[in-house]
This record gives sequence, C-alpha cells and structure tokens, in this order.
Amino acid sequence: MKPVSFEVDGQKLTGTLFYPEQIKTKNPAILFLHGWKSSQKRMIPRAQQLAKLGFICLSFNLRGHGDSEGDRKILSRKDYVDDVIAAYDFLVQQAHVDKERMGIICTSFGAYLGSILTSKRKVKWLVLHAPAGYPDEGFTDPKPEDSSWTITWRNEKHVPEENKALDAIYKSNSEVYLIQSENDEWTPQQTIEDYKNAVKDKSNLTYIVLENADHSMKNGDSEERYLQLLLNWFSEKV
Repeated sequence: MKPVSFEVDGQKLTGTLFYPEQIKTKNPAILFLHGWKSSQKRMIPRAQQLAKLGFICLSFNLRGHGDSEGDRKILSRKDYVDDVIAAYDFLVQQAHVDKERMGIICTSFGAYLGSILTSKRKVKWLVLHAPAGYPDEGFTDPKPEDSSWTITWRNEKHVPEENKALDAIYKSNSEVYLIQSENDEWTPQQTIEDYKNAVKDKSNLTYIVLENADHSMKNGDSEERYLQLLLNWFSEKV
C-alpha cells in the first residue's frame, strides 16, 4: 500500500496504490471510484483484496472529498469527470500495468463518472454498484450538495441518446457487472433498468441484486457480501 498524489487543474488529489505480492511484467489494474460525499476510505479494504488476486489497484479522493484539495461548492460534474480521467491516466502510467486490461469498480456518483469515463478511455471491466443517474442539463454547473433534486428524473425512463452516462455505456465494449442494492433509497428501479438497457451487447452484462442492502451498504453484512461478489467475478479475469 503506497500513498500517492496527482494534480488536476492545479489541485492535489490524494490516493493509494495497491500491488500484488507477486508482480508480473504486465498486471491487470483496477481504478476505484467512490460516491458523493464519501472518500477512498470505503474503497481501501476492497482494493486490498483485489490486489491479492493479482490486480494493481488505485483508490483516490475526488476533489473536495477526503483530504484532496478543492471546494465542492464550486465543482461541476465535468470537473469530477476530469478527476477520474486524471486518476485513470495516473494508474495506467504505473510500471507493470497492462493497459489492455483496465477495470473500474465504482459506486453511486462514482458509477455515473465511471460510465462516462468509458467514452474517454479504454475500460475492459466496469463494475457499477447502485449507479446514480443525472440529466445532462447542468453538467458544467456546480453540483448541488443535496441530490434530492434528481429523484423525479431518476424515476423516469431515459435512453442513451439523451444522456452522457448511458450513451457512453451503449458505445463501449466494456464487460459490465451491474450490482443493485435491493433496498436502495437513492437509485430507483428505473435507473437500474436504464443502465441495463444501455448495454448494447447483453452478453457483456452481468446483473445481480444484493439482497437486503441499502444504497450505502451500511446495514448487516452487505459490505462483506458485496466484496465477495467482486472477488468471485474478478477471480476469472486475472
């Protein structure tokens, strides 16, 4: 585990690199993207376990989150897309990373950003847990602290042609693992259906419902079961 940092628009973002015990000449890599008002803290145990499988992993804090620089009050969704592009580029430039086998594990707001990232960079594997949905309107405006304004929109049906995140998935060739929290209070069923429908080649889609889990997976053993899903799926990718 190695603390790292990189810059976006002159602001420092903090993160952590994780390496397998046995590093090969080329190793698959995974970028972890956390949710809104969260941090890399929740990602670190997951990255540690995926590194044990043989992946070089990077978790980091978006601007205005954790101890990364930046003011959330003035940052837009476009700014955060810039963050994840910079994080991807930082990871892919590390020694022994296989640029052809790059994965993203992301949740909530991070899943929205990760989806858009597939239109900017090559992503072989995309894990979307409780993916958040946002209209394209206001993409370059400061993101409101409260996400309740999106609830009505998320309960309406949307297609790739009208949405950046859905369109990116539709046009990508990524293998998508969509994990729904059964008792999700922020990602309604319609949003899940929109993401499912956006995967053009259904042979690239794996979909599962994590029973009794809420959006943040803070109830019961949701976190442990989620981690096991990740390990099972990625154990076949090394």
